[in-house]
Amino acid sequence: MIDILAGKSVVICEDEGATLMQLQRIVSRAQMRLLGLAANGKTAVETVLRERPEVVLMDISMPVMDGIEATRQILRVFTPIIVILTAYGDEQFRAKAIEAGATGYIVKPIIGDIFLPELRSIVRRDGECSLAA
Repeated sequence: MIDILAGKSVVICEDEGATLMQLQRIVSRAQMRLLGLAANGKTAVETVLRERPEVVLMDISMPVMDGIEATRQILRVFTPIIVILTAYGDEQFRAKAIEAGATGYIVKPIIGDIFLPELRSIVRRDGECSLAA
């Protein structure tokens, strides 16, 4: 069975070094194509709009501009799958992410055996929504 993530292009927007390294290992293991990295929200917007990935992994809490505002700015111009990554599990943050247009929301810590099935589910669900539209 072919992995839905294999070959998909991705930009990782994360300011925490250990989490960034973990995400890089995970996307490599999933055979995704890493197009860029961003450590703050402003760079995230610039990188995503320049590289045009299929998937964006967006930390909610970053310097310069938070992931929610970066998501809003990206989606005004381009519509990738944006998955918000956060340590905040409460509904207030989830609602803000969805209101901004995020496709999905995954609560940290990032653990490959949990993260990959969640990411696959979000990407699959987005594909089904696109087909239905």
